[in-house]
Amino acid sequence: MALANPRILSISSDIAVFDSRNRVLESAGFEVVPSFCGNGALEKFTRESVDAVVLGDSLSAPLRIALFKNFRTLRPSVPIVVVYRVGEQTEDVLLADAAVESLDGPERLIEVVSTVIHKSPQADKPNDLRRAQKAN
Repeated sequence: MALANPRILSISSDIAVFDSRNRVLESAGFEVVPSFCGNGALEKFTRESVDAVVLGDSLSAPLRIALFKNFRTLRPSVPIVVVYRVGEQTEDVLLADAAVESLDGPERLIEVVSTVIHKSPQADKPNDLRRAQKAN
């Protein structure tokens, strides 16, 4: 079953990139749950029903890795896409469900996010069912 308006938790610390990336995701039909600078990202992840997470390359590597590990511990079935800088090989990049080089462009980001969402075990559940399960 295809997801209607999959929800993406988008996290970045560069406001211009953050706004641009979120507009790209929204234009592709995703509903974006924004978290600038990682503020409240963990809280949003636990409170909101999201279909995937996009960790931006503007976050420091230690913050990205900490968020990644917390997300994996809390809800391991939620796919995580890491946007990384050229040549970066941090733990989160290596362990992510998918990684996109920051220079790859918006089409590649959309392709990768769509792919991980449709591979996710959550893809078989409608959004309203997932939200109801989260509320319980």
